[in-house]
Amino acid sequence: MKFTLDTYAWIEYLEGSNEGEKVREILEEGEQEIFTPSIVLAELSDAIIKGKVGINWNDLLKLIKIKTNIIFINEDIAKNAGIIKAELRKKHSGVGLIDCIILSISRAKKSVLITGDPHLTSESDVSNINE
Repeated sequence: MKFTLDTYAWIEYLEGSNEGEKVREILEEGEQEIFTPSIVLAELSDAIIKGKVGINWNDLLKLIKIKTNIIFINEDIAKNAGIIKAELRKKHSGVGLIDCIILSISRAKKSVLITGDPHLTSESDVSNINE
């Protein structure tokens, strides 16, 4: 199976929460292909600077590179993120473009997005770690 981890999932994993335990199981399974969108790195950097996670940047980046494949935004992902945002805004007025980029990457990789973000969890190709 293929999975994409969003910022929410990574933070829960780093905090060692119950939700993060689900992420740990995915990361340690070894049989999956796991992706981290490059934009998630920016959000995690912000979380480190704000003191929301207790890990330094170099250790986090090393972990992400060992456990996952970092996926960068290309033209198709960018275009589809705009389409996704327009569709999701019909259901959730507060959905942000970064969330839509992450979902677009997950869909491009034909993976299941792992998140707890309420703007995304109603989508059929998203797994809610809060359940």
